[in-house]
Amino acid sequence: ERDCEFSRDGKRLYFFSDRGDNTALLVAEKERPDHFWWENSTFKISALVEDQTRREGLSISPDGKRLAWIETSSVLTIADAEGKVFRRFPKVKAVWGYDWSPDGRWIVAAMADDYNNNDIWLLSIDNPNIPPYNLSRSFTWDGNPVWSPDGKIIAWCGQLAGSGTTLFHVWLRTQDEEALKAQGYRKAIEHMGLRLQDRPETTEILGATALTAPDPYSPNADALQGETGPKPVEIDLEGLHERVRATAIPEMGSPTFAPDSRKLLFPATVGGRAGTYEVTLPDDLRPKFYKPRWGYPVGWFGRDKDPARADRLVMISSDRKIATLDETYEFRVYQELDIRDYQELGFLSAWGILRDMFYDANYHGADWEAVRAKYQAAARFAPHRTVFERIIHSLNGELNASHLGFYASELSTQEWNKSLVTHSWEPITSHLGIVFDQEYTGDNGWMVRRVIPGGPADSNQIGLKPGDLITAIDGKPLRPGMDPTLILNGPRPGKFFVEFRSGETTRKVYIEAITYGEARELVKKAMYEERRSHVHRRSGGTFGYINISKMNNDEYFRFEREIFAEGFDKAGMVIDVRDNIGGFTADKVLSVLGAQRHSWSVPRHGSPAYLAGYWGRPVFDKPVVVLCNQNTVSNGEIFSHAIKQLGRGKLIGVQTNGGVIATNDGPLL
Repeated sequence: ERDCEFSRDGKRLYFFSDRGDNTALLVAEKERPDHFWWENSTFKISALVEDQTRREGLSISPDGKRLAWIETSSVLTIADAEGKVFRRFPKVKAVWGYDWSPDGRWIVAAMADDYNNNDIWLLSIDNPNIPPYNLSRSFTWDGNPVWSPDGKIIAWCGQLAGSGTTLFHVWLRTQDEEALKAQGYRKAIEHMGLRLQDRPETTEILGATALTAPDPYSPNADALQGETGPKPVEIDLEGLHERVRATAIPEMGSPTFAPDSRKLLFPATVGGRAGTYEVTLPDDLRPKFYKPRWGYPVGWFGRDKDPARADRLVMISSDRKIATLDETYEFRVYQELDIRDYQELGFLSAWGILRDMFYDANYHGADWEAVRAKYQAAARFAPHRTVFERIIHSLNGELNASHLGFYASELSTQEWNKSLVTHSWEPITSHLGIVFDQEYTGDNGWMVRRVIPGGPADSNQIGLKPGDLITAIDGKPLRPGMDPTLILNGPRPGKFFVEFRSGETTRKVYIEAITYGEARELVKKAMYEERRSHVHRRSGGTFGYINISKMNNDEYFRFEREIFAEGFDKAGMVIDVRDNIGGFTADKVLSVLGAQRHSWSVPRHGSPAYLAGYWGRPVFDKPVVVLCNQNTVSNGEIFSHAIKQLGRGKLIGVQTNGGVIATNDGPLL
């Protein structure tokens, strides 16, 4: 059960009940209505909505008359207080979050389009003739929108191109923003002991409203409540996106308005100091440290029902507790969990996500209902976590597609381990930085086939070389074919006392071991250096060599460095994407290889050239050869295809993997 929302009169509690492949909307009422909720031990629970749809993000409108939620992560849905749906907005790539206007007639939502661009959108609930309005219009990320309690401002966090996190805000009516500017002038003049009426030239510049316009941020400027309900929110849509204001704030999180609609509070880390910060609109936008506690805001609450008098911001704190800025509300919940129910729910969640989100609605020919029946019981009664994982992998395999995976989170692993006696650590097999000869058949020892360059055994002091024989580790004799885990397993890579024979000499040395993952990276690095030397030799030093093992930022920045260092004095470049496992930076790499010179700079004592600083990145416009193979996958394939399609260079190798799917991940439980 999740997404709990009290009705505005406090008599009902709405919540979602997650059944894995569907989500029901339930409502709870007190068995003893004349007692507090916490004084009741039993409740009347009824279902408002039950079907095969997955739902999330339940909320209730400010007037308590409407509900909203997100269906299948992509359809924003509006219903009445009994769960009867009367508006579904058009399906989008994803809905990440939303907030109500104070009058309950508008929604501001963070949504992703078909290009996976995340923007802030204004949606009219009651008027279907008003199309969705893109408020942020940015190609970078925008999210976590909030509406001010007085209905005049929307704020959100996001990014500006070339900068970190940014706080955005916009006035929804032009006249409120103009009145605010006029108020600034009027207050400044009155502060000097003068009256605006005595300065006709200033009045002429500001307009007649400057004399009478109320301060739009004053709590008494106008009433939030109309005669028959909340005052209708007014929005000047024309040019609204052009009025958005941006304030760069490092490492900020979800903002929330204070009840006065003047202050915005948000978690941030400024100057290395983490906590809750505030800015005051519109005059003081420099973030000020407010409180050391920070977290995800839930809402403002007070000791009476008047929202304008709310004085406590309730949050889920960074240490996962219900808290205000000054207090923590400690409580315990005792729960019995049947691991069989847990596993079945996890399986149904995985099945339901693939049912709703897999890109092919025909599931590559699989009968998806039959697939559920095939694995559901096996998942429920799986005797161990590893068996459950294999069942989910089998479920994924029914789709015969790439980019499908599953792993158990730390919290889920704890549920499985509750009934098991386990170590507080996972055993690790250490690696000595040595590759042994698997064909050696002598009476004892492990024969060295190769010492990994840069590894722990690669030193003149140790002096190991191919053909040497390791006879004992930590005093334990070795024999050919012996399982290395019997010698090298432990809680972490250890320091081992190694005895070996080199020719007629016997030596004893200490070797500080590494992990197998670290050893693999060293082997790859040595292999790439060997390939680079080969290219240099065969081309007479005219061609360089760069490998790209994955399309992520770390590899891209290494590529940026090496394309200049390796290529500045070369006539061409071999770019090796064999065994590239994919990622998201193919277009960044192409931008380095695809710049065009359109003009020349002619220095007094030099040759004509284009000024590299204008590009803002290294550029290599000389001939390239790209190598690919059957293990080049995903974004690595996209890069290989682009080189061929754009005619940028020669593509050499065999047909690539054929696994190109844009994807993301999500939690099951």
